[in-house]
This record gives sequence, structure tokens and C-alpha cells, in this order.
Amino acid sequence: MNGSQQVDPSIGSLVEALDSPDWDERTAASERLIAMGSMAYPLLIDQIRVGSMRRAVSAARVLAAQDHSVVYDTMTGLIPSENPLLGQIAVEYVARQPHAVDVLLDNLHTSTYLVQISIVQALGMLGSSKALEPLLQILSAPNTGSSLRLTVVSALGMLGDPRAIPHLQALLESADEHMVKRVKRALENFAHYLDSDEGQAKSS
Repeated sequence: MNGSQQVDPSIGSLVEALDSPDWDERTAASERLIAMGSMAYPLLIDQIRVGSMRRAVSAARVLAAQDHSVVYDTMTGLIPSENPLLGQIAVEYVARQPHAVDVLLDNLHTSTYLVQISIVQALGMLGSSKALEPLLQILSAPNTGSSLRLTVVSALGMLGDPRAIPHLQALLESADEHMVKRVKRALENFAHYLDSDEGQAKSS
């Protein structure tokens, strides 16, 4: 018998417990699976692909609590998933990894709407100037949904790149009061630049 092929027999029952309607049972199973590390990866990945919704999401969350190349590959592949819950879990995981900005930008236009919102939020928090142009393109696209546009405005504020200022200021004339409020909050992050411009204007 090849010892390298042995699998802890309890892994299967723990994976099945991820589908339990009992939250405490699912939590306990998740914690034990996390402690098992890579031994549980094959079954967890299999459940993400073919398991029930609850089991797939629970399996993804177990994997997302760990750092391993297999987990990374699985999560990057899940970002454009048709299941937005899986995509959102994957975005949260990838945002903590090196080269996160590049991976998120690569998936920005191939993901579901809800996952796009999560990606934009993550890009804002990561604060890379690489995200500026892609975010401005989404902001100006005529078919961009209102929730995504609002999220883009907030992300631009978090980026803090002054090149976004004129694009944000143009939205102050919007008839959407929620947009105007969001833009004003975003522009607060550019107060230093705006104050400097006003000071230069007054002195000229």
C-alpha cells in the first residue's frame, strides 16, 4: 500500500458536515478541515465544483483561510465564477496576496456584476494607481449599473490619485442625489490638492 495515498477517513465526513443546516456543526467541521491543511484540499476543491451551494461556499471559505499555491490557483480561477458568492470569497482571498491588483484587473470585466463590485472595492483599498484608468472607464461607460458606479466613485476617493478629481467633479451636477453625496465624500480625500489649487488661483 502506498502510504502517500492514504487519506484521513474523517475528511469525508467533515466535508459532508459543511452541508449541515446547523451552523455550529458547519463551523466545527470548517475549523477541523482548516487544521488538516493540504490533506483536505482535493475533497474541498471537488465540492466547490460539484457540491451543493452551501457545501461549495463553505468549502471555499475553508480554503480561503489558508495560504498555499493550490489554494491560490483555485481562488484565482473562482473569481469569474457564475456563483457570485464563490467569486466574492475568491476576491477577498486574492486581495491579500502579492500581485493582487493585476489579478483583479484581469478579472474585472469577466466577472458577475456583484463580483465586479467586490473587485472595485478591493482595488480601492489596495490603492494602486494601476486601477485608475480601468475605474474611470467603468465610470464613464453608459451601461454601468448605478451600484457599480457608486462603488467606483468611492474607490477613486480611496486611491487618492489627483487625476480623478475632474472626473469626480463632473458628477457633482448629477441629478442622482446619492451620487452627489458619494462624490462629495470621495473628494474629501483630495482636500489637500483642492485647497492648493484654490490658493494658487487666488494668488494669480
